[in-house]
Amino acid sequence: MKKLCLFVLISTILVGCGGGGGNDDNNSGGGGGGGGTDKATPLDLGNLTSDVKKQYAQVNYDTFLVITESALNCAKDLNIGETDNACAVIDSGNHNEGLSIEEISGTLSVQKQADKIQISTVKDIQFHAPLINQNTNTFKLNQNNIANTQKETNFIKIPEATDQEANIQEVESDQVYLGGTFTFSNDNGIKTVDAFAHEFYGLIYSHNTNTDESHFVSSISRLVGKNNAMVDWSTDENGAIRPI
Repeated sequence: MKKLCLFVLISTILVGCGGGGGNDDNNSGGGGGGGGTDKATPLDLGNLTSDVKKQYAQVNYDTFLVITESALNCAKDLNIGETDNACAVIDSGNHNEGLSIEEISGTLSVQKQADKIQISTVKDIQFHAPLINQNTNTFKLNQNNIANTQKETNFIKIPEATDQEANIQEVESDQVYLGGTFTFSNDNGIKTVDAFAHEFYGLIYSHNTNTDESHFVSSISRLVGKNNAMVDWSTDENGAIRPI
């Protein structure tokens, strides 16, 4: 009788331990499923102050400026119909004021056509923007025009012959049409912002060959965030962003 009781007691302990182990595995699995990366959400532009909106506009401006300069530089060595799929995004440093972005990198595909230079993203553009955060942020050109699906985007219009002759003198001027999406790794989460130049006027890229300075003059562009809230920014004839 004592042996039978001892056997039942040992069996009960073993079954109890086995059941406990099974519960631990289930809890562990649930904990693993709870982890994950932050999901990107649109930036709430509507709740930003005018100063902060202008900071985002400045980052937009400077990113588009470096993309434009890089594409033009790569296109110089191309014949019509040729493509450079390894065009490095580089800050050439020829700006009248320091850029708001740092450590910018990325790769573009640049195709030279008879009337324009077509641009697309091969490797997402990465950069730091101390005005916004201390993390690595990205920008990617969109394949389609997010502002107007009936119009193409992401190209630099090549000036006509008479305009090219004028460009040889003191100031080079090109119309630039860019559109894409920023992803900012902010402290309150990953935030996205769509950005694109005015669909009719574009950005007017101006490069002074005497001073080697460049900027966007008399230009209009737009940022779009959460709930389609928009921030329009424009520049004066000297290339400075007007108050927002």
